[in-house]
Amino acid sequence: MTTTPRTAELPAPIGRAQKIAWQASGIAGATTGLLFLTAARAFAGPFVPVAPDPNAPGAKALNQLMSYIMTWVLDAAVIGALGALIALVIGKIMGEHQVVKIGKTGLLIAIGVAFLSGMITTILNAAWTAGTQG
Repeated sequence: MTTTPRTAELPAPIGRAQKIAWQASGIAGATTGLLFLTAARAFAGPFVPVAPDPNAPGAKALNQLMSYIMTWVLDAAVIGALGALIALVIGKIMGEHQVVKIGKTGLLIAIGVAFLSGMITTILNAAWTAGTQG
C-alpha cells in the first residue's frame, strides 16, 4: 500500500456567522480604542475651571432624580440576581444544563450592573477632581 504525500491544505472557508463575529469584534475593538483615547485626552488636556452652583434652580431635583435612578438600578440588579439564583437552583435540581448556564450568566450580569452602578459615582468624582485641579 502506498501513501501519497499530503499537500498543504487550504484553510476551510469561514461561514457567515464567523464573518459577522469577526466584524463585531473589530467594531468593539475600535470602539474601545476610541473610548480610551477620549478618556486619555480628557485627562491630559487643559481644564476649564467649572464651579457649579448647588443652589441653582433644579439642582436639588436633579440630585434627587439621580438618587432615585441609582436606587431603581440597584433594586433591579438585586431582583435579577435573585431570579438568576432561582433559575440556577431549579435548573440544577431538574438537570437542565441550559437553565443552569442562563442562571450563571444572569447572576454575573446582575453583579456587573450592581458593581458598575456603584462605581459610577467614584468614576465621576475622580473625573471631577481631575478637572478641577487644572
